[in-house]
Amino acid sequence: MSLINREIELRSEIPLEKREFIERKIVSQFLSSSFDDRVSVLFLGIINQINFDIRVRANSKRHAEVVLKRGDFHTHDRTETIQQIKPEQFFGFVKIFNALSFDSKVMRRQTKRFVSKSDNCEIALVNAGPISYIEVERVINTEDGKLIEWEREQLGGILGEFGLLPIDKDQFDDLCKRLTEKVDWIFTGSKNDYTRLESELKSLWQ
Repeated sequence: MSLINREIELRSEIPLEKREFIERKIVSQFLSSSFDDRVSVLFLGIINQINFDIRVRANSKRHAEVVLKRGDFHTHDRTETIQQIKPEQFFGFVKIFNALSFDSKVMRRQTKRFVSKSDNCEIALVNAGPISYIEVERVINTEDGKLIEWEREQLGGILGEFGLLPIDKDQFDDLCKRLTEKVDWIFTGSKNDYTRLESELKSLWQ
């Protein structure tokens, strides 16, 4: 059964020289949860004037899922729907979403996730080649604007504890641009792209 929630999320880029220090500080305050090596095919597009962020993704443990996020790409309170799929269905879903002619790229991320010791908050330390960033998030089920803003302020306070500030839209766009240029690769749905994607998954699952 799919889950529909509102994801409250803030992120900040981490200078590589500060990553180890920030990770030690997080470990002292949060419970270590998991390490995730993941390949995702990202589709970004607009339907009925609404932005959609769709990801078909799989990790090194052969866990696969489709994630749909609805709302402006840089905002902190998009709605999120997650559906688990079988690993062998991965390429079938990629082909379906590729037919939408959305902008698309392939991403690989290594992520350490930590769970709050006191409340339902998750921190992700993400490594993408030469680029590193942190995400703090909480998933809630509400349409209450005041509660959403309060949650956002709480997450901003967590970033502040590590000497970081949430990135704004321009900084987010710049981060995405650099990730595309230096780490990710554009997916067009060509035969060569599917061959390359198959190699990515084989290296992930070996």
